[in-house]
Amino acid sequence: MRRDVGILLLVCVAFLSVSPFVVSKNSRMLWLRTTEQRKVLKPQSTPKPDESRKPLLVASRSSNDSSSTNMSSASVLYRPPQEHSTVHYNYSVEVMPDEFLEHLQHMVRKISKKWKGAGWQRYEKEDISKCDNETPECMLFRTVTGPADGPAIHKRAYMKCCVEHRLLREVAVWTLNKLNKANITYFLSTGTALGAIRHKGVIIPWDTDIDIAVFPKDKPKIEALFTDNGEHFFHKDTLGKPMYWVHHSKNGKPVGGPHVEIFFDPVYTNYPKQLLPLEHCNMYEHSVMCPNRKMFEVWFPSGWGVYGGGHYHGPNRCTVYRNGNRHEQTKC
Repeated sequence: MRRDVGILLLVCVAFLSVSPFVVSKNSRMLWLRTTEQRKVLKPQSTPKPDESRKPLLVASRSSNDSSSTNMSSASVLYRPPQEHSTVHYNYSVEVMPDEFLEHLQHMVRKISKKWKGAGWQRYEKEDISKCDNETPECMLFRTVTGPADGPAIHKRAYMKCCVEHRLLREVAVWTLNKLNKANITYFLSTGTALGAIRHKGVIIPWDTDIDIAVFPKDKPKIEALFTDNGEHFFHKDTLGKPMYWVHHSKNGKPVGGPHVEIFFDPVYTNYPKQLLPLEHCNMYEHSVMCPNRKMFEVWFPSGWGVYGGGHYHGPNRCTVYRNGNRHEQTKC
């Protein structure tokens, strides 16, 4: 009997000595399972938005709104008041989208930055007293950037536009008069036609050349008419493109800068149903020929009433410049 009791006591002691470890192990397992469940059920934290991709803020259109001047210039796109618009350009967001307005402002600041070069300072030596009457589209550069940019930036871009557009106007009118007298069928093309129609008879304010198109069959007539003309330098395209160049120059000597491009590329005339009949239009009060307005739908299928800055190269290629960078796309 005593032996049985002793064995029973030994079993009890052994059980009591092992049970804390069993309980402890089970407790740890329970704690681990609970922790894992909490991790699963815990809501994931929402990542912070990328500060660099904040939407572009547009300053108030009111010139009396001082709150916009307290905001960082890096995050605010200055939009000139609509009362600064003229018949030749429009600052409304429906006509001049934010992206294009930003591009124009970048272009103005870039011009001012390059002004240290002697080649740019030549514009200050030119008489621009008649600019507002001769090339009224250039007034855009007085107001397209905000007061924070300073008057020097506004003045420099304005002077450059005045000088170059005056020379463009002279060589364009001279070229068109010769075409008219020679009875050669021509029409203002792409951007130049847009200036005549959309910008009410002037060169587009930010344009830098004149585009004229003729029918390919008249290529020999163009060469005979302009070669060695003694007034403005005329030459074929150096890369073999189907076009000619007429530079504003003295005594027919070759120079760079303002010029007329005469295209005999069939890409401009292979849509006769849209192109014809040609229409009379004005360029600086001179009567010239423009394409039928249906042609704009071919050149600018994305919409020609909105400023986009596209350079048409055919039905499948358009070049657009945004903030100094060149972008190729399929349509203008």
